[in-house]
Amino acid sequence: MRTKLITYLTLLLLLITSASANFNAYGKTQILANTCTQTQTQLTIKNTENIPQTITLSTKGKIADYARFTTITAQLQPQETKKITVYYDIPCSLEPKTYQLDIYFTGYDIEKQLTQEIIVQKLDSLDLRTKEAEKTTKPGQKTEYTLTLKNPTKLIEKYELSIDETNEDLEIEITPEKTTLKPKEQTQIKITAQPKDNTINGEYTITIRAKTQKTLQEKILPLKLTIENTNIPQIAQGIKTIKTNYEKSAAKLKIKNTGEQTTEYKLTVQGPEWITIEPAAITIQPEEEKEIQLILAPAKETKKGNYEITLKATTQETEYTKKLTIKLKPKTFIEKHPTLSVILAILLAGIITITAGLIHYSKKPSFKRKIKQIKKKIKEYKKKQEKKRKEKEKKKAAEQKKREQEQKKREQELKKKKEKQEQEKRKQKEKEEKERERTQKKIEKEFKKTHHIIAKEHTIKGAKEKTNTPIIILILAMLAVIIASLKILIKNWDYTLLGLIVLATIYLVNKIRKTKTRTKHWKIIRTGKTTKLWKKGITAITPRIRKPIENLKLTVKKTKPIIPPSSNTYQTFEIKTNVKELQEYKITIKTSKKWINTVEEVKLAKLHGHRWQKTNITKTGEDKKHIYYTATTEQGTYAIYGKPLQKTIIIKQTTKPKTAKTTQKTEKTIKKEPTKKIKKIKPKKPRKPVNKTPILITGIILFTILTIISAITMPQEEPPTKGIPTQILSPGKTHILDLNPYFQDPDAEGTLEFTATQTKNIDIKIENGKAKITPKKDWTGEETVKFIATDEEGATATSNPVKLKVIKRLIPPTLQKILTGISAGITILLTIITFATVKKKHKKRAKKKKKISKNTN
Repeated sequence: MRTKLITYLTLLLLLITSASANFNAYGKTQILANTCTQTQTQLTIKNTENIPQTITLSTKGKIADYARFTTITAQLQPQETKKITVYYDIPCSLEPKTYQLDIYFTGYDIEKQLTQEIIVQKLDSLDLRTKEAEKTTKPGQKTEYTLTLKNPTKLIEKYELSIDETNEDLEIEITPEKTTLKPKEQTQIKITAQPKDNTINGEYTITIRAKTQKTLQEKILPLKLTIENTNIPQIAQGIKTIKTNYEKSAAKLKIKNTGEQTTEYKLTVQGPEWITIEPAAITIQPEEEKEIQLILAPAKETKKGNYEITLKATTQETEYTKKLTIKLKPKTFIEKHPTLSVILAILLAGIITITAGLIHYSKKPSFKRKIKQIKKKIKEYKKKQEKKRKEKEKKKAAEQKKREQEQKKREQELKKKKEKQEQEKRKQKEKEEKERERTQKKIEKEFKKTHHIIAKEHTIKGAKEKTNTPIIILILAMLAVIIASLKILIKNWDYTLLGLIVLATIYLVNKIRKTKTRTKHWKIIRTGKTTKLWKKGITAITPRIRKPIENLKLTVKKTKPIIPPSSNTYQTFEIKTNVKELQEYKITIKTSKKWINTVEEVKLAKLHGHRWQKTNITKTGEDKKHIYYTATTEQGTYAIYGKPLQKTIIIKQTTKPKTAKTTQKTEKTIKKEPTKKIKKIKPKKPRKPVNKTPILITGIILFTILTIISAITMPQEEPPTKGIPTQILSPGKTHILDLNPYFQDPDAEGTLEFTATQTKNIDIKIENGKAKITPKKDWTGEETVKFIATDEEGATATSNPVKLKVIKRLIPPTLQKILTGISAGITILLTIITFATVKKKHKKRAKKKKKISKNTN
């Protein structure tokens, strides 16, 4: 028993010792580490048993790759303690935050865990400072800031500096933009800020951004710059361009002191020599605005175009500029000749009114009668000429017959002599002649099949039109005149251009008028040929020809009659020819269904005097949108029209028969038409045509007189000049000019004495500041003079060059005002009369239309 107990106890002790082979492992649970650096800590392992042990180290976590041990395995003797160093290599790119790292200690049969919190912080390798972050400066001056850049780490670091936000008003420079610093090294960075324009003022913020390459740090340093507005001028605000011509002129500009100090500005111009500025220096108080003048005096040789100039206002400290563009162009035609342009405009209006009057007159029946009379005279003259021509032809034919008879006799004599010798030849010729006759007969038969020979007696001749030879001769003559006077036309290009515009307008008016007419010419016509006209209304016309007609001219024209046949008229047209014998025409008409739906029946009527007479019209077909008709017409004016639709009223009547108890309703539709008594209108006697040519001539004469009066009385305006204006004089008459308003003495103590420069043809005497100017008799022209003012101390001032124009006046100035008033009154009266006459005519036409519409209804 005892032996068994001992064995059991030994086995139990061995089991206990093998199961409890233990060790201790410990270290720091929180570790502070910086990016771009190496941090170390120690771990302690102790073998608490009496047997040797081997312990292995391992890690787990996001930061496990950056942890490194001095040894991974530790061999420990009984009761032995060892320390193992852990190195944490934190990269620069690692995000600063707290990371968890698990370290495992693995023994023979036991594994222990140590959890560490690795607190990663960003390494501060960027120290950017300045002593003066805020600075105040004056306009246009450069400002400099000094920054201190320090590397507080133990690393060699690269730095890059930049401006965070670009400023439109400032030019900022950083020197240097890139640098490398050793550990604990520092350097100075210079920032310069220069305003782009001297007029810039106010508060500005300059943001400097610094970056590191290794530690990837970034810092912002704001700098403040205040530019004081001491004396900034505002030159010609809102003005960019100035227009001028080749005459001397002055452009008025304004300069304002927007600063806080009273300042004297020296004014200069940078640009062409012919541009100067006055005054050269000016003193302006704060918020005060003064006027300066830009004098423009270009020479005639100066090229036209745009000239860039720079206005400079210089103070003791800074220079302020303003850029302008001078547009140099010669005067336009209207600017050079205002009176002539007005006259031309009036003449153009007169030409248009005259042409309109002539066109209106040409539409009247009196004008047509005159044309018919002229045509009759031309026909009579042509008949006489034809008779003379026929007589000459008869004489020529008789003389030719005599010659032929003599020639035949000679031939017979020759034939008798040669008959004997040429018998064989004759036989051959006879054969040839027979063959020729056969072929000729065949040709004649074929020709007769295709052609018809008509005698001149059976043909109708139309009236010949006017030839274009006089127009061609006139055009050639005009071309010759233009070529001869080409140099004059080039010099006066504006007048020639105006003339061409007038001709073009007349040509265009004529072309527009011709769109309403369709004409067709035939040299000879044997059968009726169809001529296409317009898309709507009358679309085609075919003349019905019984005899051949020579020189036929057919004209169809759209018209607007004074009195239409109905209020619902579709189209009015007129048919004309130069042949009286041709009276029948077949026309085709095309009307829209929309219009037909508004009328009861489509009708065609011809105008006879002042009345419309109906003509027959037949329907030929229709499609989706249109209906087609045909009609036979003559020469004259026709209208396509229709009566408007009348409303129908339905009246219900109930009747009760005696025998039946039930009631029966009967309906009757009754057309109620307004019954009106139609008065018989007696035909009025046609009025005698009034000869309106003398009225036209008197109107033209009045118009020309008015234009001449306006040209004479129109005052000639001179361009505005600085100082004394241009003086207009009459020959031999004294003109007094007061010089005192144009000169001022700042001392205002004594009186001024005046003198003038010499002139050839004008005498100038000055007494008490008043100049008596007397030009020579019978002399006209222009001279310039300068007036000089001298005070008691001897200081002088010279005026601008004053133009003295001596002009002969056709009408004295007193009468000019009266004439302008009279001409204005006449023009007003003429306009009132024309307006009244037009209104009367319009009323008469409206009354006539109402009467005819009532009668037709």
